[in-house]
Amino acid sequence: MTARLSIHSEERGVVRVFAVNLPEAQVALMLREAEAPTTALGELPEVPAAADLLGWPDLDTRHTELFAVKDLTGLGLTGYLTEGLGLEDDQIAPDRARLSALDGYVLLVMSRAFRGQDVTVHVPDALTLVGSYKEKSAPVTFEPLPGAAGQATLTGPAPTRAPDQARRILRVAALAALILMLLAIGMVAILGGYVE
Repeated sequence: MTARLSIHSEERGVVRVFAVNLPEAQVALMLREAEAPTTALGELPEVPAAADLLGWPDLDTRHTELFAVKDLTGLGLTGYLTEGLGLEDDQIAPDRARLSALDGYVLLVMSRAFRGQDVTVHVPDALTLVGSYKEKSAPVTFEPLPGAAGQATLTGPAPTRAPDQARRILRVAALAALILMLLAIGMVAILGGYVE
């Protein structure tokens, strides 16, 4: 009997750990035979064998990992989940014995692999869901700004020139233009008398 897995479109930050119930040689062969497209620098690699194992061809395999537990020498699977993927240690604690007992291959499937869709997957016999774990989210904190600028308070909009001041500036400018014009006329009149 296959297990049924329902993923909601709003789901974010969940990592599902599956034990792969196939001989290691068979999984290694699947990994070699499945042609992963080449990835550009900075892009996540695809793992086509993950979609084959899960039996859901629309799986975005860039958000999956398929590896042998023995490759995590020194760190172990639980260490990889907490330190490598940032999962909460207290979430993993109830399953620590099961996770530590896993050998062979494991498949990790992140929420993003389901492309934000409502999905129901019938988990094939080749996989056993070990657990689903929520990624840590960084706490939101508001630190005070350093220095004196961070201590000042805003009291309202920046001061603007009062309408009276603007009118005064306009009057002075008009008066200056009038004086310059009169000086120019006077100079022309004075110089015009000497030209005859």
